[in-house]
Amino acid sequence: MKKLILSLSVMLFVSVFAFAQTKFGVSAGTSFASMKTKIEGVSITTDSKVGFSVGFLADMGISENFAFQPGLNFNQKGGKMKSGNDEATQTLNYIEVPLNFIFKTQAGNGKFFGGLGPVLGYGISGKAKYKENGSTETEDINFGNDEAEDDVKPFEASGNILAGYEFANGFFAAVNYNLGLSNIALGDGDYSTKNRFFGIRIGYMFGGK
Repeated sequence: MKKLILSLSVMLFVSVFAFAQTKFGVSAGTSFASMKTKIEGVSITTDSKVGFSVGFLADMGISENFAFQPGLNFNQKGGKMKSGNDEATQTLNYIEVPLNFIFKTQAGNGKFFGGLGPVLGYGISGKAKYKENGSTETEDINFGNDEAEDDVKPFEASGNILAGYEFANGFFAAVNYNLGLSNIALGDGDYSTKNRFFGIRIGYMFGGK
């Protein structure tokens, strides 16, 4: 699955060079992530934890108002649980390929935009941090499909919705909400864990052809 994500990323960014109305951009921002776990019909949602996001994107114009925006991002997800003075925080690092379809409309010198699309992600590393009785411990979170050796499934599919504004000089600001659709918990039975996060990012679009 890791090879599939990497191959898809290469294919997307090779194809955009041949597209007639393509611009390229970079972005960085903050994520407010949480995790929803369901055990035997009971749902538990963690508190949000702050992470960061950085990535590249291509804007492939389909028409005057519509565009396809594939990307390649590094995103931090996870969640936080707190009970009294004790606290547990999970940080999950993903490489993601968003495939957003965008609608744009002129507003002043720039454009408002909004859109949605699927996201394919692959977990590359993670950390769990525990604070208990005044002491702090950390341990690695392993991605894989071996229940005996690993903690979290590596592949994740999610849905993305976003909105923002692009200025005439190429700078843009956007917000997005990403909802995990696939279960990342290992094991069988009535047990599932899914990621979600709210993101804020800024970026710059370079001129296209």
